Amino acid sequence: MLKDSLNKKIREIKRNGICFLPNQLSSTECSKTIALLEKILKKRIKKNHNIGNIYGRMLISYFHDNPLLLKLINFSDVDLVLKKLIDDHYVLITSNAMDGSYNERYKFSDNPAGMEWHSDSRIVGGNKLDKGFNYLVLVALDNFTVNNGATLYIPKSHLIRKPIKRFKTYKKKNILIKKGSVAILDAALYHRRGDISEIRRWSIFSMYGPWFMKPYYNFEKMFGKKFKSIDKKYQKLLHYNSTPPKNHNIRVHTLKY
Repeated sequence: MLKDSLNKKIREIKRNGICFLPNQLSSTECSKTIALLEKILKKRIKKNHNIGNIYGRMLISYFHDNPLLLKLINFSDVDLVLKKLIDDHYVLITSNAMDGSYNERYKFSDNPAGMEWHSDSRIVGGNKLDKGFNYLVLVALDNFTVNNGATLYIPKSHLIRKPIKRFKTYKKKNILIKKGSVAILDAALYHRRGDISEIRRWSIFSMYGPWFMKPYYNFEKMFGKKFKSIDKKYQKLLHYNSTPPKNHNIRVHTLKY
């Protein structure tokens, strides 16, 4: 990515809370990825694992089942943007694969999760954490359209510190992007899923933050012995360089450079 293009993306996300990066995956790569995810979905259903509900499938830490899918947490253009927005030591907090379509076969819950306005930031002392703390990266594996319930967001709502009403009507926009494209959102931006649809909509939602943020899961223990064979660029994202040492005699600083 050229320096001018990178700076433009940074300005967009700081001003609007969101920016877009087209053509990060080819159509063929998207189709192959969806086939792998649907294979994992069937495997997890067989094992009676949590896979979401009637309103959409969710594969938490999908790369645990197939480490080849770690490529979905590291795109060169996204990496440049996140290094500029956070710093070189940014890490993955969580990453989930989602198919947001309605399907009566999956009756795990009657709760249409994600239908209310929410941010993926946190409330501390009655205020939402300030903008620019952590970021969401949405990878579209299917086209995101109005007809298949594309994610909605409230423009510039990352600037709001007070919690908003979850079911109030606000001026909103859909994230309408083609498969293979990426949207980067400030995690403080309020968003929700679009209207319920039966049309398939696979995507990856990943959250990134500074190295001192706690991940949702202990990735090193998740992978076990296989962790050491993972490429170092993924190890870094999975907190290998930023997991606290057992005590001060092993290492004084948390970060391993």
